[in-house]
Amino acid sequence: MSSLGGSVPPRGPRGRAIAAVCAALVGGALLAPSAEARIEGPYQLEFGFAKRAISRATAAICAKADDCRTWSVKPCRRRSWHRIDCVSNALFP
Repeated sequence: MSSLGGSVPPRGPRGRAIAAVCAALVGGALLAPSAEARIEGPYQLEFGFAKRAISRATAAICAKADDCRTWSVKPCRRRSWHRIDCVSNALFP
């Protein structure tokens, strides 16, 4: 009889190993979402920061070029938590 009040059939070494693996998987699954939010949240690259950075670089390149009339930055797409790709456009006559 177990301490939980029910009867549990005796388990061999293989049954204990399977129970330990199941407990580890369930525990990891319960902890993973909170760890992910806590770790990745502060390090997520924001769209505004990425777009301003590429805008500054594009403006500097356009200012150095003789024939550059205007420039723009669009569209931006998130590729991962740490990467955002933006397309930089410059108009040359």
